[in-house]
Amino acid sequence: AWAQAVNASEATMAELLARLATVKSEYSAWRRQFREGTRSKQQDYIELEAKTARLRVFEPILVPGLLQTAEYARYRLADVHTLYGTPDDVAEGVRTRMQRQQVLYDQGKRFQFLLLEHALRLRVCPVEVLRGQLGHLLALSTLSNVELGVIPLDSPVATAPMHGFWIFDDE
Repeated sequence: AWAQAVNASEATMAELLARLATVKSEYSAWRRQFREGTRSKQQDYIELEAKTARLRVFEPILVPGLLQTAEYARYRLADVHTLYGTPDDVAEGVRTRMQRQQVLYDQGKRFQFLLLEHALRLRVCPVEVLRGQLGHLLALSTLSNVELGVIPLDSPVATAPMHGFWIFDDE
């Protein structure tokens, strides 16, 4: 209806409908994953990260799962459970997320993480948990195959980063 209202071409309407179908399919797959709980998604990441040689990550708001302490992860995954009504498998999800981190010690892999300072300051957990998380990040940043960069709060940016992204090798 919108495409017709703006007199879009038939080709544009066809492309928009195809994109809508893709979005609906991806959304349905995403909802199915959440119905299985938090552990399942973490297991999928273990498999993906195992076959990835170079991982580049940008996160503007939260500490990435690969870098989280168990305590920080517990708060993040509990939020998923509360927000989406997933099965309460938070403890299993945290254990699996911690298993994921073993990949960081594989010297054949390279990891580059870029965070906004917001991700280090946002109070998504109690301050003592956040303090522990910051200490953990410092320790992980000493690994020779891990690079951790932080964009300070007062840095000018061309546009507001709305979400993070992960690049697995060249994908």
